[in-house]
Amino acid sequence: MEKRNRILGLFVALVFLFSSIQIFVLPSKANPLTEVEVDLQDEPAKVDVSPGSSGIVKMEGTVYCKKWGPDQVKVYLNATSTFGGASVIPPSLVFGGSGGSEETKSIAVTTRVPQGTSCSETGTVTLSGYYVQSGFQYEIEPDSGTIIVLQYYLIATGYEKSNINKTAKPGEDTEIKFEMKNAGNGNDIFVIDFANREFLEEEGFKLPDPKEYVMPENGKENVSLKIGISEDKSGNYNLEIFIQSKGSEESGFTATSTIPARVNIVESSITEKIGSVVLSPLFIGAMVIIIVIIVVLIRRKKG
Repeated sequence: MEKRNRILGLFVALVFLFSSIQIFVLPSKANPLTEVEVDLQDEPAKVDVSPGSSGIVKMEGTVYCKKWGPDQVKVYLNATSTFGGASVIPPSLVFGGSGGSEETKSIAVTTRVPQGTSCSETGTVTLSGYYVQSGFQYEIEPDSGTIIVLQYYLIATGYEKSNINKTAKPGEDTEIKFEMKNAGNGNDIFVIDFANREFLEEEGFKLPDPKEYVMPENGKENVSLKIGISEDKSGNYNLEIFIQSKGSEESGFTATSTIPARVNIVESSITEKIGSVVLSPLFIGAMVIIIVIIVVLIRRKKG
């Protein structure tokens, strides 16, 4: 009798131990009969990060559930992004219905990409989570989507007032200097020209040819434009220096900058003209010759 009670007690202990294992040890994620799958859109999401934009990108997705058993399936979702936090709407779902039923529900994942992010950076959004059924929790195989940062085009210029308001004389050259910066989020090519080139050339100005500058992202360039002035010119003239982003031109966006320069051409005064003549090599040479001749004549007269 005692032996029978020992065997019965051992059997009860084994049953209790087995039940505990079933309650506290979760089944492997590869074994549950219920199927839950998440899927993010295959097409990459594109985002505008230019100044003034929100930088918010939204990706569509779905959650598929094929139930096993009568109990509800509760799905809890979360998302991460290489650009920072991400949110899932809605963050949780409930699938009811009978055993063997299949259902697909739509979700959305949103994240924010910082303004000014380089277009060379490609982001990734990962959707993951778990579901609970009959008190057991199972992991869901994650899925990822791609974010493409669109390139925007922007030109920044800097210059001193003295560089754009010049005083010059007829027949002289004048020089205009300024700094040019690629303020966009990718490599670009800038073309510099004069918006009123035709008028200025008709007026006799000698202008440099249009020039292209290869501008890396955040690149800067010090520009110097030498302008020739004909000898018969006088008065004030406006020089409209025009910068065009070649990348924006090809993409259909507009990115330009205009630097308004002014040249005041002033004729030399009588004093300046006399001074320039006196200091000219030809005049100095002539004076030396005259002095030599005078010295020679004086010596002959004395002799």
